[in-house]
Amino acid sequence: MGAVGALEKPAPVVPAFGCGVLLARRKVVPADSSKVFADYAFLFAVPCFLFGNIHRSDLAALTAVALLLLPLWTQWVAYAG
Repeated sequence: MGAVGALEKPAPVVPAFGCGVLLARRKVVPADSSKVFADYAFLFAVPCFLFGNIHRSDLAALTAVALLLLPLWTQWVAYAG
């Protein structure tokens, strides 16, 4: 993946973020409604996006990474507790 490929991934996010900033500054969307948008984004849209990406990914590679990180995570949890 080159630089162009890396920039294609966040490309749809930048206009959405810009529209959100513009609408908030122009007070088109009230501040009270921003919680609804945040809840939608973090409780619905992001999990759907992640599920789709995990579904299309190589599960063997994900499992290998998880097995490599598991000892580090258990040590971190034991130290934090």
